[in-house]
Amino acid sequence: DLIVFGSGGLGASFLMPVVLALYWPRLTSQAAVAGMLSGGGAMAVFYLIGYVVNGKFSGYEPWSLHPFIWSVAISAVVMVFVVRNSPPPEAGLVEKYFGKTGELS
Repeated sequence: DLIVFGSGGLGASFLMPVVLALYWPRLTSQAAVAGMLSGGGAMAVFYLIGYVVNGKFSGYEPWSLHPFIWSVAISAVVMVFVVRNSPPPEAGLVEKYFGKTGELS
């Protein structure tokens, strides 16, 4: 369980920030950091709840979905929320990595 927790926590922290950084020009650094913290934090919370509920070190699995799935979903939602509530990245930086993209929304 410890190896699953460690690797799942790393995956939950970095999967969505990396994927969205590669394919979404609107992603900001603030959103990426928020996604990393929320994904890893959610994984830790699910394992803490599992410890309290089960009396041993194990993940809490609502609707029989592994905590990794919930943590990645939470990370994605937090990132989209932060992007929608923050100014867009600098146009020069976006153009450097994505080329001409037009208006960012």
